[in-house]
Amino acid sequence: MIFNNQGYDSLVSERRQEDIDAMFKGATTSKIVIDKDSIPKMNKILAILDSTLQGQIALNYGIQLSRQYDAELFILVSDDSVEQFKLIIDSTVETVNGLVAKATELGEVNDKKPQIDVVLGQRIENTLQEFSRVQADDDLLGGRLVAKMIEIDPDLIILGTPLFHEREHRDSQPLGSYITQLLTTSKIRSNFLLLNENTKELPKSIISFVTVNQQPRSILALVYRMFSLVTKDTKVKVIGVVEDKTIETVARVEASDQDDESSALPIMEVTEKLRNSMSKTLESLVIEDDIPHQSLKTEVKTGSISSVLKTTLDELDETGMILVRSVTEARDNLDPVAVQVAQLTLGANHPCLIVWD
Repeated sequence: MIFNNQGYDSLVSERRQEDIDAMFKGATTSKIVIDKDSIPKMNKILAILDSTLQGQIALNYGIQLSRQYDAELFILVSDDSVEQFKLIIDSTVETVNGLVAKATELGEVNDKKPQIDVVLGQRIENTLQEFSRVQADDDLLGGRLVAKMIEIDPDLIILGTPLFHEREHRDSQPLGSYITQLLTTSKIRSNFLLLNENTKELPKSIISFVTVNQQPRSILALVYRMFSLVTKDTKVKVIGVVEDKTIETVARVEASDQDDESSALPIMEVTEKLRNSMSKTLESLVIEDDIPHQSLKTEVKTGSISSVLKTTLDELDETGMILVRSVTEARDNLDPVAVQVAQLTLGANHPCLIVWD
């Protein structure tokens, strides 16, 4: 699935100068205290068990996390068997049609065609009719999964990727069509923890990625969700990313407001301003002493999301969970940055949590 960032670029480029100034001034100078009582509880965890290796891993992960957080565990046992059934149906139809054709060809007597009736078991006939019927979206497996997830309304949904299918190659089907459908269903407001077949253990570090254009409240929501997952042995880090495309877009807006059209884009100045804005926001986070965690570090990096994430993943010498918040409006499906982060993280064999809080 290909996501287009042109809409985002267009949105930023259309901002007035006061909006750009607000971005710079968005960094808070007061302390934001992360208090224990406000950290969301992990009350209900849902895991999907299918016939794949990553399905078994998702179940094991769900069991471990439910023990760790004393959460109620829900397990959906499911599998996509349509293709197997379809092979049997197609084979049956082909056999019957072949016999009808033979009967028609050989049974003609004195230029009179034979009267041919097909007689099957009622169960077989009903099955053939059912498979030929066009199903509503709600009756398909994806639609029924969505309905059940909405009904349970868990805090966390654990899925193996790709759902219901083994990966033949390392880079094939990073998410799968079913997970893409679930992630783009706005009615499901649970957080999604995505794993692959190489996710063997619980993370020893949790790293959250935020971008400079996110509002402080969005960053705060991600941090609170992050601390709902930590233990006293967990390393915690928040990385703020100032993307090159954001720097260039903001620089162009600033340059367009200057009288001298021949002047170069203020890339360096804008970069420094955005870095300072992000740094101030992250440095304002204060964790209460009674919240268990090994350490909290913050860092601001410039570049593309993919380059910053790849560097971070390469530096990890242990299993780390990557968190990213999907920042969308109600009419949108899924933040393309969240998808990009998930694909790269899973490709590096680390779990990825997409946060909707």
